[in-house]
Amino acid sequence: MWTKAFWLDASERAVVAVAAALLPLLGAGKVDLLSVPWRADLGVALGALVVSVLTSIVGSQVGNKGTAALLPASSVPSGHPNKHEK
Repeated sequence: MWTKAFWLDASERAVVAVAAALLPLLGAGKVDLLSVPWRADLGVALGALVVSVLTSIVGSQVGNKGTAALLPASSVPSGHPNKHEK
């Protein structure tokens, strides 16, 4: 968990979680970015970020030790970026 690779993996997952939480809130009905309720929307995105980082920390002890993955390496298809082949 204390490696650069772990935190790069966890950061990538957190960015994806924030985007997944924020994009639906900025849906087609809110075309004018000045009228978006940014405080509420960013609060939801921050919650997704916290959950993502906590999930990555738990994953470092469950799946592939030292990675943010919850699944063991054998569950990840060969050639996948999260597959840490030896």
